[in-house]
Amino acid sequence: MKPPLASKSLTDRLQALPPQEIARLRERVRKDHHPGGALVAEALWRCGIRRVLAVAGTPVDSILSACAARGIRVIGTRHQQAAVLAAAAANYIAGRLESAVVVSA
Repeated sequence: MKPPLASKSLTDRLQALPPQEIARLRERVRKDHHPGGALVAEALWRCGIRRVLAVAGTPVDSILSACAARGIRVIGTRHQQAAVLAAAAANYIAGRLESAVVVSA
């Protein structure tokens, strides 16, 4: 009797595949790969965000560059509190949510 599929490890299951199937899986993973910053920028765009205020730096630079590439205006600030207050003021004046803040921990 054959053991259930769940009892085999993933590496055992992958090694049992024919080479053309492994090549197809590798191509699919490569094609479907999206950087995290691009996913965040796309989510912000779909939520109606057109302006991002942030303190630029290493933890969030990929998000900011992806936002700029997506057409979201990136505004740099010198302090996180100033970014939050500016975004709140812009949303208040606009009457809707169109500004967001991207900050690091």
